[in-house]
Amino acid sequence: MSSRLIGISAIIACFAIQFVADTWAADPPTGRDLPFVIEKPDAFQTLVNPECSHCRDEAKRRGHELRNNDRVLSWIRGYSDGGAIPWRFFLNRHRVISDTYGVFIYDADAGFARGFAPSLEFSFHGWRNGVMVMKHQDGTVYSCLTGVAFEGPRRGERLKAVPTLVTDWGDWLEKYPGGVAYKMHEKYVPIDLSDISRHDSLKSRSDSDQRLADETTILGVIDGNTARAYPQEILARSGLIREDIEGRPRVVLWYAPTKTAAAYSPVASPVKDDAGTPRSVSLEIDNSSPGAPFKDRETGSHWDITGRAVDGELTGWTLAWLDSVQVKWFAWAAEYKSTSIYGDGLAKSDYQPISPEKPDFAGPQGNLDVSLRHYAILRAADQKHQTVSLVLEGDKETSEWPVSQGAQVFFAGWWGHLDQFRVGDRVWVWFDADSSKQPLSISLLADEFSEQMLYAPMKVTTVSDRHTERATAVLQFSKAGKPASRNVVVVNADVYHGAHQGTHGDIRTGESLYIQTTTDDNVRLALDAAAFDALRTKQKAELRKRWSDEGLPCTVVFRRTEDHELELMLNHECMQWSRSLEPDDQIELRSPELDQQLKVRIRQIRPWRERTQLLVNCAEQDGLLPSIGQRAFVMINPQTAARLKSHDDKYPPGLGKSGVKQERIEWLASSIYCSCNMHDSCAGHLFTLAACDGTGQTPCGLAVKTRSLFSERIEQGRTDQQIFDELLKERSEKMRQPHMSP
Repeated sequence: MSSRLIGISAIIACFAIQFVADTWAADPPTGRDLPFVIEKPDAFQTLVNPECSHCRDEAKRRGHELRNNDRVLSWIRGYSDGGAIPWRFFLNRHRVISDTYGVFIYDADAGFARGFAPSLEFSFHGWRNGVMVMKHQDGTVYSCLTGVAFEGPRRGERLKAVPTLVTDWGDWLEKYPGGVAYKMHEKYVPIDLSDISRHDSLKSRSDSDQRLADETTILGVIDGNTARAYPQEILARSGLIREDIEGRPRVVLWYAPTKTAAAYSPVASPVKDDAGTPRSVSLEIDNSSPGAPFKDRETGSHWDITGRAVDGELTGWTLAWLDSVQVKWFAWAAEYKSTSIYGDGLAKSDYQPISPEKPDFAGPQGNLDVSLRHYAILRAADQKHQTVSLVLEGDKETSEWPVSQGAQVFFAGWWGHLDQFRVGDRVWVWFDADSSKQPLSISLLADEFSEQMLYAPMKVTTVSDRHTERATAVLQFSKAGKPASRNVVVVNADVYHGAHQGTHGDIRTGESLYIQTTTDDNVRLALDAAAFDALRTKQKAELRKRWSDEGLPCTVVFRRTEDHELELMLNHECMQWSRSLEPDDQIELRSPELDQQLKVRIRQIRPWRERTQLLVNCAEQDGLLPSIGQRAFVMINPQTAARLKSHDDKYPPGLGKSGVKQERIEWLASSIYCSCNMHDSCAGHLFTLAACDGTGQTPCGLAVKTRSLFSERIEQGRTDQQIFDELLKERSEKMRQPHMSP
């Protein structure tokens, strides 16, 4: 198009110096730290200087194939307010576009897309640190993430970054229909990608920075020599973060509809140099302007995620973009080894590696803050990506939340999986939070049946209008030691007394029921004790079948590549089976991300609160090892499965596994639940006693007493089973499973 020629001269003028001889903004690799490069220049064919058009025109040309939620890489400054590149049509296939608008990159394995100064002289080259690298025609090789040359005649130079962000096609087209787009000829066939990483990318990775899980998505910001990572889950909860870094103010913005993050210096400039003097602005969240949820205090102008004012006195003005990119943690940390993390370690795991010489067991979980528990209506549950969408009680809008790796999920009165929940049901949810009690992720999710199992069933005190369309009931229960009641609509309820199915007309005053409600307190299902027990038994059988078919769910928490070792944390739900495993058991580890199964041998097993940690050896396995933070499944061979299924339920598995006193105490503490009579202001009842603080400034009295009791009885020569039997007589069956005191 003719306007492209106009745009080219303006853009090249902006980026007249293509290479900037800065010092390394990342830590320069030297000696043993130098990572190796896997060279595969033919893996992807670079697209050079494609013909261009406008977004509105290409929406007409390929409108039947373009999706509103197609991810696009957008450059947000320059001619026609920038442009957008749909990944499915261009970047999934080519990965590097070398163009007069910019050098645009998409690294699917490291999870980022970005742009550098215009050039027609770059091509895809391979991987290093798990990150794509590209090569200039003069032989210089650059990191596609940092833009820093690490090999060749320009080594040490850094490419100038083009302001970019990732967003959705539909949102971009609505706001910037005149933006630049590449002409979508029929040869550009849309390609969808799986979530499986390429083996070459994985092979090039070195051991990762364990401050965050490898696959954690962050917004990485580099300003001068300072690198900082903002975990996406924190951004999603905050919406806007203000910081001063080395005396320079910045704002980090989050736009939920497209899951887009970007960082700016809060200095606004006019589009035309003679239209005004740059001025500082103070941004805050204000959702009154659709698509532009940020407002400056000085003029009341609204700003969108591109850092552009869309109304008010500053319409068209732009914020100064800071070099920022949404990327997976492993890649960012590998390239910027000295990076800091926003939140002072909020996302840090307290997992400790297994050490045969000196066992280091889990520290206290601490009691969950009761102010962080809520009821909500479930709008969506994504088992694959471990997220749920909820309308929290008292809210009108739906919000999406990540489910933390260590979260407890209860369904039908037992452990469960997200894909078992029914959309529209009322659920009970607890949140992990930062020091200011800002919710970050979900630590517990339960349907109402499970919540009532943890407390007690509800007692029917009144049934009104039994034979009309307005039938309601009053349910009585107890929370925090005080009586409470709830009015529910029962006209559409399915009611079960044992195996007998009835209607709301069968609800009897004075009986106790487990209920599941939906929106507006409508009872969907009501069960008496016998029917609830049957549902719970069915759920137990369903999970046992899933464990046999799919494997025991776990997360990779540590990896020692040089020793061919992995450490796995198995979920709460499979406590019995996982703790029945033995050292030297041969198992298979299925990794969906790698699309393979690894044959491994268990070296060591130990409890971690309610979960179980395995150290496995992969020395005889030629395949790639999964990364820290990746989900996996422990596949059990038939012989081992038969042993696990035959386990005697009289005692928790694991008792008697160790002869070391401290390890025995930990096995016992990790096998019983709190049985004190405190009401639900203490959430320790949801966890084994190993999670309760016995050494801090405000230690749990029962935890201190119980650990001391274990120590004394071990010294007296009792076995673990004898100690358990004695404790069971003293404390009742409550100590066998999680519960809450009403």
